[in-house]
Amino acid sequence: MLLASVAAGIAADRAGAQAPFPSGVVTLSGHGLGPGYGMGQWGAFGLATLGHLTYEQILAHYYSDIAYPVSDATLNAKADREIVRVAIDENDNRAVTVTSPSRFTYVNSAGKKLASIPAGHAARALEIKKKGSLTGLWELEKATSCTAAKWEEVATGLTDPIAVPASLAATAPSTDLLTLCRADDQDVTYRGRLEAYDYYGPSTADEHLERTLNLVALEQYVADVTPGESPAGWGAYGGSQGSPQGEPWGFQELEAQAVAARTYVLYSMATGGWHGYADICDDSCEWYAQGIMWESPLASLAVLDTAGQYLVQNGGPAPTEYGSSDGGYTEAFEYWNGQSIFDAVADPGDAVCLGGPQSLGCNPWHTWTDSIPVTKLERQFAVGTLESVQAVSTDASGRVTEIEIVGTEATVTASGATFAGDFGLASTMFTVTDGPGAPPPPGAGRAPARLAAARPAAAGQPGDGLPGFRPPTGQLPLRPAARAQQ
Repeated sequence: MLLASVAAGIAADRAGAQAPFPSGVVTLSGHGLGPGYGMGQWGAFGLATLGHLTYEQILAHYYSDIAYPVSDATLNAKADREIVRVAIDENDNRAVTVTSPSRFTYVNSAGKKLASIPAGHAARALEIKKKGSLTGLWELEKATSCTAAKWEEVATGLTDPIAVPASLAATAPSTDLLTLCRADDQDVTYRGRLEAYDYYGPSTADEHLERTLNLVALEQYVADVTPGESPAGWGAYGGSQGSPQGEPWGFQELEAQAVAARTYVLYSMATGGWHGYADICDDSCEWYAQGIMWESPLASLAVLDTAGQYLVQNGGPAPTEYGSSDGGYTEAFEYWNGQSIFDAVADPGDAVCLGGPQSLGCNPWHTWTDSIPVTKLERQFAVGTLESVQAVSTDASGRVTEIEIVGTEATVTASGATFAGDFGLASTMFTVTDGPGAPPPPGAGRAPARLAAARPAAAGQPGDGLPGFRPPTGQLPLRPAARAQQ
């Protein structure tokens, strides 16, 4: 879909027509993965390991805004135990099929016991009344496994039944937890309870839609999101000389990730949640789609050390978006009402490379190349024979906002986001490196911030390992993390 105008013309008759594009592909060189909003995870890792920034300084670097200042807060112990309702999107409109190595039970919303399921067996909830009533009703069945051919009815006429595991303790072994046999053929184990939820309202066209919810304590949720978003192994990088808490400097990135993830789910909860029936979703919202799969003692320690800490903006939790790689410069972001969220900032940490190009510590997305067949561009934009491709405008972060595709039959202008989406580019921070459009527009955008050298940070002032970089001061008065008991 084109977001800008199409100026058509017949090149055969026009004066000064360009030559056809000089090769069979248009080559691009780019930086980053994703839109670049908020904290760049690779950049935060670089700021921690090479720049020796604490998690407070990392958060202050990414989440700052002059017009709408960001500060910190701490939840009380009661709020820390708040339950997060996570929508498991992969199981939408399917039966909720659950199993466990241990005996588990089903209860209703009031906590009344409905059924007990033997260890190693499975139960499934199917919605049986799905149209024309105010409340959908479920039938509960049990069998010897999730894939059994024969199921036995346990109870019927139920309202949103909830499966409860053998243990709700944060340290419970996986054998005491519930496993959801999902519609995408993945069996995923979660902490907390699993609810078969009836979603019904003005947006459902009078249909009762089957939804699967994971009801999990806030800090347990954060403990599973954190290593799903940032590799727990990062916490072992960077050496520990002069580091807080005696952990390697990479541990500071895990703590920054924990605070950002906690803040984001609190923000979602405070602003209406996911379609009104959940607080957040498990995949496109935050990386929770694999439940406990990525759990790690090191990541859990980072969550425990920062327990309850979150960022505040405009009197509520801040919208602390984050992504893999910002390419060396974050992207400014505004809401639909024009309100500024976070300023765009240089990110020298994004170019981090510790341990070699194939290691866990080397960002593969800081610089990338891609190519698009000329014939594909000609078909996509209907320009005839391609003559040139050129970025005609970029924003302050260096991301392409408008690109022009010129051919013998038409000139098409599209947004950078449309172009990147149409051809699966990693980001909109790119330049065309061949053809007439190769030279970038004079003075357009900023080059991504880069590390002068991937050398270990000196044991001195923060930022010593990032030439020319000094961390922000006084922006986020975060309290130092309390050392958790191990």
